[in-house]
Parts: sequence; structure tokens; C-alpha cells
Amino acid sequence: LHLAVGFSSCAKGKISKFDLDAVRQANGVHAVFSAKDIEVASGKIVTLSGITNPQISIYNLTDSYLETPLNQFNIASINPGNGKNVCRFDGEKIYVCLGDNGLKVYNLDGTLSVVSPIEHGSANCVDFDDQYIYVANGVAGIYVLDKATMQLRASYKRGNTSANFIKKGNDGYLYVAYGTDGVQIYKLIVD
Repeated sequence: LHLAVGFSSCAKGKISKFDLDAVRQANGVHAVFSAKDIEVASGKIVTLSGITNPQISIYNLTDSYLETPLNQFNIASINPGNGKNVCRFDGEKIYVCLGDNGLKVYNLDGTLSVVSPIEHGSANCVDFDDQYIYVANGVAGIYVLDKATMQLRASYKRGNTSANFIKKGNDGYLYVAYGTDGVQIYKLIVD
């Protein structure tokens, strides 16, 4: 189990590895400034860290102590710094939520692949499947983008609540956490 622990005013964030069989922290602790998120997919570990100079780091899955990055690169700024920023990795592209600075998509070499067409809101969380990208976009609601073209396919705003987290389940449903308004479950129907 890898955990990303964020920044506080008196301590650095860190990414830690835990041995669940022994229920103890393993020896490997990778200290980073303001750990934001960690994604394990397609044989890689991808981390998002930092606020002022945010950075993506990519490791082989076998590098469980995160000692030797395959690549590290700076990305666009995160605003606000204490936001709900996540990164997701599909094996080729890294999708990064930068809060008020939107959703950005990076290639593994650090080049910017795509800037999403979302013009307002606060990109808090992203998930995807083979066809679509799903974005929890704060008070602007949830957005569904075509994965191939990045064109907006659907959106939904639930009153004045903030969409903080989104997950596309294997059952086809979208699970959206709205903070104090609870979790809502949706089914995307495309005409």
C-alpha cells in the first residue's frame, strides 16, 4: 500500500509504503514537498507533489521505495494549493487536476498533450474508461469528455454543491462525492 500524505505548515508531505501483512510502515519513506496524489497503474507508480512548483514523478512498479524515477517533470501550477488534486494514468497519458487551473493531460516525457476544454470550475478529480474522461469539477459539477477528441459530451450541475471526487465503477455507474451533500450515483446514457 502506498500513501500520499500532504503538506502541513510545519512538515513536509511524504509518500510511504506500508506492509499490510505486518500492518506496519515498511522501511521505504520517500520525502517530498506536499504529496498530493499517487497512482499505480500499467506497471508504473505516478506521483503528484508540490504546490508552487508541482511535479509529476514516474517510477517502475518494482521500485516500491521510489528511489529511482524514470522521469520527473514540472507541471502547470495548482490553485488553490490545498485543493483536492489528483492524477490518473492510463499507460500512455497522465491526467492531472489542477483545481482552478483545470485539467491538463501530459505525455510520459513531460510534454503537454492536451488542455481540456473546461473553462470554469475547479478540477478536483478525474477518472476515465476507454471512451470518456470524467471530471469532478467543483461547483461547476461533473463533466464528461470524449477521450479521443477531448470534446465535452455531457455535464451535470447539482445545485450549489461541489463535485469533489468521481469514480467510474466497473458496473458502468459514476460515483460522485459532493462533500456535505453526500455521494450520488449516476448512469451515463449517450444518445
